[in-house]
Amino acid sequence: MKPVAPGQLNIYPDRIFLEKEGRLKKVLVSDILYLRADRDYTWIYTTDRSAYLSSHGIGVLSQRLDPSIFLRVYRSYLVNLEHVKELYRDVRKFYLLMDGEVEIGVGKQYVQTVRDLIF
Repeated sequence: MKPVAPGQLNIYPDRIFLEKEGRLKKVLVSDILYLRADRDYTWIYTTDRSAYLSSHGIGVLSQRLDPSIFLRVYRSYLVNLEHVKELYRDVRKFYLLMDGEVEIGVGKQYVQTVRDLIF
């Protein structure tokens, strides 16, 4: 086995285990559409239209997921950029259209971060 250089280690997981109906289910991080805060908990929505409730807050989860893939777009939302289909503006507010036709509003303090994605 060849040693891995410290700079090459990926500190972000490519799969996680989430509880549903008393069992832990392996979920690929790439299959996560978005996360939505719910008080001290977080709902995690996946491409197969499943929803999992995590006992961790969205702030904790955002630190554990790769920031080059997951972007905070609202105080209570973290989205997987790989699943964003469209970005559009409606009068005064920006929205993201996710796979599965889910619309997520972009909070005022996150608009510039989202605009930086536009080329």
